[in-house]
Amino acid sequence: MHEYSITCSIIDIVKKIVDKNKVSKVSRIDFEINPAASLEPYSIKFYYKFLTRGDSILNNARLVFKKPEKKIKCCECGAIYLAKGFPEICPKCLKINPINGNIDDIRIIAVYAD
Repeated sequence: MHEYSITCSIIDIVKKIVDKNKVSKVSRIDFEINPAASLEPYSIKFYYKFLTRGDSILNNARLVFKKPEKKIKCCECGAIYLAKGFPEICPKCLKINPINGNIDDIRIIAVYAD
């Protein structure tokens, strides 16, 4: 359910960008999500569509989510591998490793206008 509040924050940020740049229509918004995030892009898309249904500038924008790969160094054996989720488990020694940063980290990378 935290996707609802995150989506509200996203909309607030995009509205500031729209106002500052005098945009008449947003066509696409690109996001980057922390590989360990417990966010569901489908839920954010659902809430975005619901919350912007009456907004002629923001509605129908395409939301694009990217989860970049993040390298992890195992605290136990020193193996380096790519993070695949949360919790992150070393494929060599099976130790659980912390992933630095906010688990629900999402960033707006770009906002495209028509």
